[in-house]
Amino acid sequence: RSYGKVIDMTEFFRTVLNMSITGAYIAAAIIILRIAMKKLPKKYSYLLWAILGIRLLCPFSFSSAVSIFNVLVPEKPAIPNDIEYAAEPRITVSVPPVNNAINEQLPPAQPSVSANPMQIAMAVGAFVWAVGMLAMAVYTVVSYISVKKKVKNAKLSDGNVYTCESIETPFVFGLIKPHIYLPEYLADVDRPYIIAHEQTHIDRKDYIVKLIAMAALCVHWFNPMVWLSYRLMTKDMELSCDEKALGSFDTDVKKAYANALLNISLKQNRLSLGGVLSFGESNIKSRIKGVLGAKKPKVIAIVSAVIAVVAAAVCLLTNAVKNDNSFEPI
Repeated sequence: RSYGKVIDMTEFFRTVLNMSITGAYIAAAIIILRIAMKKLPKKYSYLLWAILGIRLLCPFSFSSAVSIFNVLVPEKPAIPNDIEYAAEPRITVSVPPVNNAINEQLPPAQPSVSANPMQIAMAVGAFVWAVGMLAMAVYTVVSYISVKKKVKNAKLSDGNVYTCESIETPFVFGLIKPHIYLPEYLADVDRPYIIAHEQTHIDRKDYIVKLIAMAALCVHWFNPMVWLSYRLMTKDMELSCDEKALGSFDTDVKKAYANALLNISLKQNRLSLGGVLSFGESNIKSRIKGVLGAKKPKVIAIVSAVIAVVAAAVCLLTNAVKNDNSFEPI
């Protein structure tokens, strides 16, 4: 029975590895497209990351003739299903130097032996992956509990806004009915802009998006492209939130909003807690630059951004069209 569990874990780990490799291709494509969309409204760059989230967490998809994987993915799985038993185990990706570097390190399998080196390597890899995933999950839960303890004595200010003396930066906290928590030192002149920003997070359900992103990070913690994507996704989340929050005011408040952002950044706690959305949490220079340079987007820019997102979704969410030799990525 225990042997069967090891086999199941190894098979699951192999599935995650193939999903992660597929995700790396998608992340690279999104990063390139994100650069091309630099001058377009940031909410569309933010939307692109939903594509990666779906592919990292959902093992199923459908085929399309316009899928990017018709070109990128090799004609067999990156991690073959029988790699533990192959006489010459091989890992195949679309970058030859990476192929060579990986395959040179793979031990030769011995099919006649019940537990050959590749079986052991995959079993150990599955165990290390599971331990890392558990550690990430525990860290997120502990962080959440820690924040909950910090705000338990918070005082209701107005509506869903609370003030708390034990925090250094504003954030949204809660899953069912999230609230806005502000530090007591906050100047009255900065409050409207900070509350507008945090309320935008709540309206867009960003607190749920970030938790889903943390789940993807927990599963694919070993993939540096997923860490980079998480960082860029949170940056796009904040930049797009700034854009929408600015639009909620009837007058031009760009300078006042930028000053509020700067004032918060001077006091904020740099520790990033899982699932907590902080007003001044990162990328202060680029966010202030974005706020001060914000303009109402032209129709052509919006149309271009929508077309780019739809095209990316079709090309990246779908798999390669099957033929006799092709491999449908996970």
